[in-house]
Amino acid sequence: MNEAQIAEVLQFLNTLDVSEERSRRYAQSRQLLDYLASTDWYVIRALETGVPVPQDVREARARAREAIQWS
Repeated sequence: MNEAQIAEVLQFLNTLDVSEERSRRYAQSRQLLDYLASTDWYVIRALETGVPVPQDVREARARAREAIQWS
């Protein structure tokens, strides 16, 4: 990168709002989304075969959906 490009990148980076709280919320939401993805098979199995999703999994998925910070 040349000096002008470096300056442009630095100028852009200085406009970003880096918030520890926002980063923490994002990381927590990402973990919750990963949990939901890892338990999707229970829901698919229930739809395809009628085998119910275990109560503890249903409750944990509901808590995860409620806790996800979408903004």
